[in-house]
Formats: sequence, structure tokens, C-alpha cells
Amino acid sequence: GEMKIRVQWAVPPAEEDVKWMGLLMKQQGHAQWLIVDSIERSVGGPGRCFQAEPAEAIIKVPNADRPWLACVKFSPQHVSESSWSEYSPVEMLTLPKPPRPCSPLLEAAGAHSIRVRWVLPPGEPAPTYVQLYMRQQGGGALQTWQHVDCDKKILGTNVMAVDCPAEPSELVVTGLNTDRPYEAKMTVKNAHGVSEASQTCAALLLAKPQPPCSPLLTCAGPTSLRIRFTRSVASPACTHVRLQLKSTDPDSEWQNVDATSGKLVEGEQQLDRMCTAAMKELVIVGLRGGTSYQARALARNAHGMSN
Repeated sequence: GEMKIRVQWAVPPAEEDVKWMGLLMKQQGHAQWLIVDSIERSVGGPGRCFQAEPAEAIIKVPNADRPWLACVKFSPQHVSESSWSEYSPVEMLTLPKPPRPCSPLLEAAGAHSIRVRWVLPPGEPAPTYVQLYMRQQGGGALQTWQHVDCDKKILGTNVMAVDCPAEPSELVVTGLNTDRPYEAKMTVKNAHGVSEASQTCAALLLAKPQPPCSPLLTCAGPTSLRIRFTRSVASPACTHVRLQLKSTDPDSEWQNVDATSGKLVEGEQQLDRMCTAAMKELVIVGLRGGTSYQARALARNAHGMSN
């Protein structure tokens, strides 16, 4: 756990009369052994002995900047202070910093905001906080990494930016510019230190998406057409695709295709009636037989609609 070490021991088989155990601990590089108290379960206490069974205890340590060593001595009676120098170190343990995390993920959350998602690395003790850093791609001062302030949800202007709790594993950062892409990296920390920084994630541009490829129309029935479409893979990405259809008559106007019913509809189209970016095709029904149609597609994300 945080600032805690589990100490386990085994009673020598030949010493059946062992009832008590003295425990000392010290940090590597320190000359002085510190008494571990069995009641307070902390280093540097009054020094009351442990019972030999059960053969483990969780000990609170004052810091975790260096590895800890432990030494033990068994006795049928309480261990006297004069015998502490006879102990031999039997174990060394480093309270670990978290391992290096994977890169965070960026996605558009609004016209001037980005949602940052992250995954915590495995291991104990688990990370408790995440430090996010973002910057815009470009030259000069824009290359400087800025610490994300979790409380204000903006890019911090100084070292006093507030770290993010490890859970929930996402944060929406606001007040961003749209002229250049943003990239991010992160570190995680627990009571024992801060991990190495992750690799820089793929950059995200806050802008309207690129137009999709031209859709392809094929006959699906006497009064229906199958429309196949592909969104652009170029950044910035889209989340939805609006399909539109019209006949080749000179007076015909573009009509939206309802992704739920597959029918042509008039008026403004809600987001839940558009095709998702993962869709590849849709059958449009209720058309006039013997009529020629043409189609187009528009891509949409949080920043608007493409050409």
C-alpha cells in the first residue's frame, strides 16, 4: 500500500519453543536500525516484540525515497535491546514508483475543447494521480509543454496546476485554439514517486472534418437504392456522415437521408438521424421508380460540417 510494507517471516523448524520475534528496519544507506513496534505497526516506536505467529505484519514507513531492509531474531522470550546488534538483514524491498503509462488518447469534445482519455498502468501500489501535459504543434513558444489544471480544466500557466485523480480516466480540457494541432503526454504518480512520461500521443486538430469520398449508388429494388460511402481518414476525424439525395430533375433539391428509416426527409437533421462514421452503406427506400438519382455525403464532428 501507500507508505506501507508487508513483512513476512518463517519460524525455524528446529526452534519449537519460539514465541516472540524482534523486528528492526532501516533504509539502505543508513547506519542505524530502527525498532518496529508490534502495537503501532510503525518504524521507530517503543519496540514491543511481535508474536512469532501469525507470521506477517503490515508496517507503516515514514518515507519511500530509498529501499528498505528488515532483520529479525526469534526468541522464546522478549528480545532484549542488547541483542539487536546480532540481527542479520534478510530482505530488501523498494517501494516502487508506477511504471511508464501508455500515451493518452485525444478526441474532439467541442469547438474549443478536447477530451483526454487515459489508461492506468498495472501494478501495486496503484497510481492515485495523473499529470497531463499538452502543447500545440508549431514553432517558438508553442513548443512548450503546459501542465493541464484538473480543477479549472484549462492549460496551466505555472507549476501550481492541479493534478487529476486517477479515476475517472478522462478529462475535457477547454479554452483551446483551432489554428494548430494539439498533442499530449502524461505521467502517473503514487505515494512513492512519479513515473516516466508516456510517449507523445497522435496530434488532434480542432477543426471541421475533411469531406468524405463521393458515395456510390447501386440499385437495391424497384423503389430503393443502396448507397455506399467512405469517410476520410485524414485528420481531423469525423463522428457522423450526412447523406443527401436528389433526382436529376432540374427543379429537384437535396434531401437528407434518415439513417434510422432509410427514407428521404426534409428540414434540419438531428445527429441521431445521421449515419455514424463506422457505417459503410445504407439502403434508401420509398423512391420513385424509373427516376435517376444522385447522392453526396458530408462529414460532421464537434466543430461542424465539412463541404
